[in-house]
Amino acid sequence: MALNKNDIYVDSTKVLNAFKRIANIDLIKPMTEATTLVHGQAKELAPSDIGALASSIHMRVEDHKDSVDGVVYTNNEYALYVEYGTGQVANGTYPDITKNLTYSNKPYWRYQDKKGNWHTTSGHEANPFMYNAVQMHKKEIKDLLGDSVKSVVRGKKG
Repeated sequence: MALNKNDIYVDSTKVLNAFKRIANIDLIKPMTEATTLVHGQAKELAPSDIGALASSIHMRVEDHKDSVDGVVYTNNEYALYVEYGTGQVANGTYPDITKNLTYSNKPYWRYQDKKGNWHTTSGHEANPFMYNAVQMHKKEIKDLLGDSVKSVVRGKKG
């Protein structure tokens, strides 16, 4: 078939080879770098009255068959309350409005501590150390992962 000057020619072999390289891309290294950024930032942003919350923040990179996941997490029992806030005071203080969080409308609540002392509170504002850690590094994460894909598409080591 003859090509006219306005025709666009695509070498399907090159395109197929690029797709094959993308299918075999190794994202473990850039995902580990991205996860390490968020992990360090979350530890830095976590309130540190005694350091228990910050020291409970961990990370892992999971290599699945079709994806690679970077996970920053904590098993601290009160981290959830710090991140999202509590009670009426927390209403509207978490920055991610897509979460559609609902807080108690009670004006206060009471709890008893381990020593038997009673406390009354209206709650506290969200302190989104995990959310903010991701937001602060969005561009670097995008760049790390995007650069890996670009180098593979261009036929360079990836």
